[in-house]
Amino acid sequence: MKANLYFIMLLMGFNVVHAQTNLALNATASASASSGGAYGPANWTDGILNGTTFGWVGTDQSFTQPSWMQLSWSQPQQFNRMILYNVGTNFAPPTGNGVVFNGLANLEYWDGTTWQLIQQISGVPGYGAPLQVDFATVTTSQLRIHSFNISGAHNPGFDEWEVYLVPGLQDTIDAALISLNYDNIVSSSGRQLVFNVRVKNNGNQPIVNPEISYEINTNPIFGPHNAVFPVTLQPGQDSLFTHPQQVA
Repeated sequence: MKANLYFIMLLMGFNVVHAQTNLALNATASASASSGGAYGPANWTDGILNGTTFGWVGTDQSFTQPSWMQLSWSQPQQFNRMILYNVGTNFAPPTGNGVVFNGLANLEYWDGTTWQLIQQISGVPGYGAPLQVDFATVTTSQLRIHSFNISGAHNPGFDEWEVYLVPGLQDTIDAALISLNYDNIVSSSGRQLVFNVRVKNNGNQPIVNPEISYEINTNPIFGPHNAVFPVTLQPGQDSLFTHPQQVA
């Protein structure tokens, strides 16, 4: 028996237009643990790329945990893109000094009452390397990167932190089927297929109750059928679902 499954993907328009204003230039930068002057958070918003100064975040156990870095505005701002640059090539660290962000962290915004997760981000290798994250437009007075998850003695440095409202960047919903297998079970009540389906949210906003549509290629064809998975997946999240279907 062969099963053909067709996953329903919802995709809204996606268009990128270069943003004109870096909103971070008007923000106040801070961190859970850092220093000042040439190596403090203010260097994230000075508009200088690959300069001789940068800001670092204390992520070792000797510093405040969980660690964070934050932008704050006096008035709420709207934005949907963040670009975070690793410490630039003009800084030459001692051998073995971990200054490039190579772990995981949560990108979050303040909704006026509590912090809301935008998505989990993953560092990129290389001095001066940019990490660009696009997401559904938020309105907030505070943006932070929180709960750095980095192994070993590592306190990453960042050259610049940019935030934009990109007018042509629409919200996207992109749910992808990333794995599928099924078991063929015969019981006293007949034949049953049990589908194990893993779905991932590749978009920039949450998806709710993803749905699959499938048919079983028998003679005669069985289906099509729909199945709704009762879950909310944040951007970057995936989940495994088990779906039984009686076929005879």
